[in-house]
Amino acid sequence: MKPMIRTALIYGTIATAIITLFFWLTHTFWIEENDFSMGEILGYVSMILAFTMIYFGVRSYRNLQPEQKISFGKAFLVGLAITIVASVWYVIGWMIYYQQNPEIMNSFFEQSIEQVKQGDLSTAEMQAKITEMEEFQASYQKPLVRIGFTLMEILPMGLVISLASALILKRK
Repeated sequence: MKPMIRTALIYGTIATAIITLFFWLTHTFWIEENDFSMGEILGYVSMILAFTMIYFGVRSYRNLQPEQKISFGKAFLVGLAITIVASVWYVIGWMIYYQQNPEIMNSFFEQSIEQVKQGDLSTAEMQAKITEMEEFQASYQKPLVRIGFTLMEILPMGLVISLASALILKRK
């Protein structure tokens, strides 16, 4: 197996394990406590922690190279590969979880609508926002839409951390 692919699989899978572990540890906040805002914060913190594996993966790959040289482009590609592996696993995990717990998003939308109602929007603005949320809830039932939104939760953060890691670890 090529070193870059091997590195991506190893570090992407470790990143996924970190996200999964964090998910199960924080599951209480947003399921049992019905606190989606805390769950979101903890979810993004887990992604940041998990994506530290991009740095370590790129460094590991660089250290396997003759004279430990790696260009920015190659370092970014390794980081991107790790990001893709972790993102694909993340999406697969969410799709399985959602299939078994579809009520989770109903609770999320209900709580979001309650927050809109308690806000200081005009009646017209409130109704427009609620209609928008209901339309999104209906579209979220479609698997491809759900996959797209789930990818957009994790992929941008991985890209940013891949760029940063490539800048830090490149060596000519």
